[in-house]
Amino acid sequence: MEDHPKEGAGKGVGPGDAFGGRSESFLGFVLERANDAVIVTGDRPLGGGAPEIVHVNDAFCRMTGYSREEVVGRTPRILQGTGTDRERLDRIRRALDAGESVKTELLNYRKSGETFWVELDIFPVVPEAGAGTRPAYWISVQRDITERVRRSAAHLESERSLRAILAQYGSEMITILEPDGTPRYESPNVERTLGYAHREATGGDPLRFVHPEDAPKIIESVTESIATPGETGPVRFRMRHADGSWRHFESRSNNLCDDPDVRAIVVNTRDVTRHVQAEEALRKSEARRRAATGAAPLILFALDSEGVFTFAEGKGLELFPPRADGIIGRSVFELHPDHPRILENNVRALNGEVVEDTVEIDGLSFETRYSPLFDADGAVEGVIGVALDVTGRRSLERKLEHRAFHDYLTNLPNRARLMDHLSGLIEREAKTAAMLFLDLDDFKLVNDRYGHEAGDELLVAAAARLRECLGPDDLAARLGGDEFTVILEGAGASERAGRLAERILEAFQRPLRCRKAGGEISITPSIGVATICEDEQGSGRDLLRRADLAMYRAKANGKSRYETYRKGLGEAAAER
Repeated sequence: MEDHPKEGAGKGVGPGDAFGGRSESFLGFVLERANDAVIVTGDRPLGGGAPEIVHVNDAFCRMTGYSREEVVGRTPRILQGTGTDRERLDRIRRALDAGESVKTELLNYRKSGETFWVELDIFPVVPEAGAGTRPAYWISVQRDITERVRRSAAHLESERSLRAILAQYGSEMITILEPDGTPRYESPNVERTLGYAHREATGGDPLRFVHPEDAPKIIESVTESIATPGETGPVRFRMRHADGSWRHFESRSNNLCDDPDVRAIVVNTRDVTRHVQAEEALRKSEARRRAATGAAPLILFALDSEGVFTFAEGKGLELFPPRADGIIGRSVFELHPDHPRILENNVRALNGEVVEDTVEIDGLSFETRYSPLFDADGAVEGVIGVALDVTGRRSLERKLEHRAFHDYLTNLPNRARLMDHLSGLIEREAKTAAMLFLDLDDFKLVNDRYGHEAGDELLVAAAARLRECLGPDDLAARLGGDEFTVILEGAGASERAGRLAERILEAFQRPLRCRKAGGEISITPSIGVATICEDEQGSGRDLLRRADLAMYRAKANGKSRYETYRKGLGEAAAER
């Protein structure tokens, strides 16, 4: 795109000749000695063509590498190349067409092909003729701004790099330090994080907000980051908020002094107050948990998806010294093969079910809760559980239950237990059952003669003698006073009831030992027998009533015998 010189081009033209030798020669004299490059061209013909260079000063030659002889007679296009901005060139051409001054920046090319930036200031030299006269010459003053453009580009790139770095840290406070540690920049987030105005937070001693006890850590951290390329930290410290409270912060440094686009140390600081508070709460919670598990008979445990113990802790483990050793890493199915209920509970929990149960291990009772753990996809990844030793409580509950359903004197089931059992007979639709109703003959005479303590001792002995006569499935109970019952269930209950009555009567032929009465006392029972058969159903109370009627029949017939209930016995008793 370079113009070829016209005939006569290349000859030196002095500044006086360029301005026609008139008074303008003084202006040419000044331009010749200017530090900036000067190009003098003729007027550009309207409608096309390019202005011809008629003079350049020495500064131009030094800037471009061309001699005056090489450019005079040619056009400024000699300085243009592929990188020259065409829009700016068009702007210059429009100004020349309009006869107006123009100022812009342009990328030019030296004779060597090296690019450089210039600031152009082009203005016309108009003859003294009237308005509307075209300029006689154009003077272009060009200043080399290459270094300034490079610095600006480097600064812009550095700003872009820093902004990219800052963008990575979002709401965190960002501090930019010079390579020697001098603060260069503090992000506006400091106002939101600490409550101070940005100007107040960034001026003065950078350690004035830091807790005095933590200041040495900050100094040590900055010293380390200056000496260490790359990332250092983290370091935790406290800073005073504008409201007077102390907040916890964590800083990490990244020494990017070797990065030509940054050449600084970037420190990102985030508020970790909530995190520290959560850690403290967790520490206290952990301490409370350890205090609880260390004091209460608890066992905390966790299993993976295969039922292998991954965690086990608690004072309750002390109850199993041999088994507690080496529990981690072992399967629950390996440790408790003889406890199917425990295994079933764990299988149910591993299948996603929350299970609550009281299990028995080696004579101990544990109230246990099994809770499944789910992963992000909803699959069970394990089980966590807590087991509380309730052996003492269960023992007390059993004792209270026993007292509620057993006679305190003879330890036989009491009337409440008997009635509960009779209700069960009806619910189970028992086809055959029998009841023996016993009443000790003349027991009142024992109380009257020897006292109630002797009577109580005799009742205990009678209960023991009765037990000796029973089978393993027979249920004996004391109704109260000197009355006892026996219930038999299953096939042949009616036949067995008669044989049992005879065996009891025979057993009571032997005296009962009673120290309160002086050694031994002979006493016999009267027994009534009632049955439930397939063709004769009734309630439990009906069975008790029938046996009672039969017992009174036995007493009426001479005592120390048994009678079996038959229909009509109730009416006969009513008549009596």
